[in-house]
Amino acid sequence: MSEFIERRDNKRAGTIQRGGQFHTRKAIQSVDASELLSADLSPIIFLVDGMVSQGLGGLSAKSKLGKSWLALQLAVALACGDKFLGFTTKQCGVLYVDLENAPALTQDRLRKIIGGRDLPKGKLHFWHEANMMGDGFEGDLLKFLEDHPGVKLVIIDVFQKVKQGKKQTQTDYEADYEILTKLKQIADKHSICIMPIYHDRKFVDPTDPFANTLGSTAVPGVSDFMWVLFKEKRDDPEATLAITGRTLAESRYKLKRSGVMWENMGDAAAAEETRKRREYDNDPLVNTIRKLVHQNGGKWRGRVKEIISSSQYFKGFKIYDSPQKVGKKIKAIEKKLEEYDAIHHSEMPHGNSGSEHIFESENPIR
Repeated sequence: MSEFIERRDNKRAGTIQRGGQFHTRKAIQSVDASELLSADLSPIIFLVDGMVSQGLGGLSAKSKLGKSWLALQLAVALACGDKFLGFTTKQCGVLYVDLENAPALTQDRLRKIIGGRDLPKGKLHFWHEANMMGDGFEGDLLKFLEDHPGVKLVIIDVFQKVKQGKKQTQTDYEADYEILTKLKQIADKHSICIMPIYHDRKFVDPTDPFANTLGSTAVPGVSDFMWVLFKEKRDDPEATLAITGRTLAESRYKLKRSGVMWENMGDAAAAEETRKRREYDNDPLVNTIRKLVHQNGGKWRGRVKEIISSSQYFKGFKIYDSPQKVGKKIKAIEKKLEEYDAIHHSEMPHGNSGSEHIFESENPIR
């Protein structure tokens, strides 16, 4: 007997039997490309320009890195119509499913973020308890959305608290795909964004932050967009927010905490370049070389020990490193000297007596 017993013609919609149960069968139709191009379809809604779109999103980070603060900051910004990390928002209602914190802690955090302002009434809602998916969560959410049509963002913090366990016959991928598809269907039906929050894995891939979300590859696969908040070292003052997805352009931003609020320091690559340039400009060795070159008409030559001894005459730029360390550092910064200051470096070995270093500016001061 065939696996599928169809009750209607194979080309038409109808009812099929699968595994002893009857299911509705869809009638599949094609659409011509010219018709698709000219169709009057609703555009994708962006709640935050370039950062949050309708559909299924996601935010992942290591524990205690500040992802819940970031999510609550997002919720308040949308409820108030304020900018979020410098980006324009579309004011709307928000449901924050806060399953990690007691109401008193949520209240405390909310007060700190709004800073004494009044929130628009009826724009920001909280759940502090919820049923599991497959055991009432979906129905509860649909009922809430019907009762609150202005709500366009739902944050689930954290998703693990409502995630149903996988069936015995399912792989991790199949289980994640099934439950996330249910959320995506709700988001698409109501033209809203549902944003689960995830923890990162304990052991991470430093080359790909999106591979570190706890769960199977179905998580980024089903999601319309993903945020990952991460630091190279936990005590770093700045974090990177990486964004990717079907509806958003891939981007990275440097974020820094100012009190309880995250601030956008700009494009991550540009911010990193700014940090490196600042570090370069404050380097005693760089400034000593600059001074020597400019004081000598655009060209200076000498040994490392002379560079070190000369540095003491330039206020605030005294070099304390050993000649061996300074010699290595000169090699490390020579490309930056040329790029930032148009100072070319060359080295002339002198046998056992050490090397002589030559620094020559393309733009000497006359």
